[in-house]
Amino acid sequence: MQKDDSEEVTRLFSLKKLPSFFGPESFITGIKERYYFKKKSCEVPESKSLAPTSDTIISSVCEHYGVSFNELLITRRGIFNEPRNIAVYLLRQIRGEKLNNIGELFNIKAYSTVSSILRRVSSLKKYDKKIKKRIEKIQDSINKGQRQT
Repeated sequence: MQKDDSEEVTRLFSLKKLPSFFGPESFITGIKERYYFKKKSCEVPESKSLAPTSDTIISSVCEHYGVSFNELLITRRGIFNEPRNIAVYLLRQIRGEKLNNIGELFNIKAYSTVSSILRRVSSLKKYDKKIKKRIEKIQDSINKGQRQT
């Protein structure tokens, strides 16, 4: 005896591009937690769907530095806004976010500015152990958040 498919299943199979995961939110979250950092690959575009969301990364940075999202948007020529720059760096490193998308998030008009921020943070990370530790601590909190969600 065959049961009718639920509306959700019918809707799923009517889509042109099927999602990578199907099931309750708790199941999807469990899969993301377990496999993202082990299986992240530029050769498998769908592995990006396992990544923590931009909001998760930004909120972790804000929490670590004790600032609001609006404070991340503040730019002053010649002044290093560490929380903002670290958020930009982590969005690129963890999510592989495009420069233009990162720019839109932070109201940065030119993608070359985003690229400059990435180079600066990457360089600082090599020579400044304190910044390197802060970045690692934020990454750990993002990873733990992924596992607890």
